[in-house]
Amino acid sequence: MPVCSRCTGVYLGFIFSLLILLAFERKIKASLPGRKIIITLIMLFGFMVIDAALNFLRVITANNIVRFVTGYSVGWFLVLVLLPLKNSIIFCKKFLCQKTYLDKKPNFIIWLFASILIALSFILTYKKTLMVWSIF
Repeated sequence: MPVCSRCTGVYLGFIFSLLILLAFERKIKASLPGRKIIITLIMLFGFMVIDAALNFLRVITANNIVRFVTGYSVGWFLVLVLLPLKNSIIFCKKFLCQKTYLDKKPNFIIWLFASILIALSFILTYKKTLMVWSIF
């Protein structure tokens, strides 16, 4: 079943962010991220909603790359909110670490650069390797 490029961006951003986050952070953490990340996620979600609304009202015509980038950025940051919520619901308190994910600055910087690299690689190669990206 085909999905729009915005939904593809959300799915790819979520999956790759989760994989990279779990590669760097081995402990099960349950604290929500700080205010800056929550505000960033709300702003990115707002940009995605504005883009979708303006496109729906035919004020602007967004291309697939803009749709992908707005969805990808929301999916990339959404993991930092949903993963601690899932951890606090599923695991009992003795296994949880009451810290946030990416609390070390080098891990956060690597996580952000990985976001840019994966997004650029998708944007530059999706026409040639569509079958490979659809497997993900």
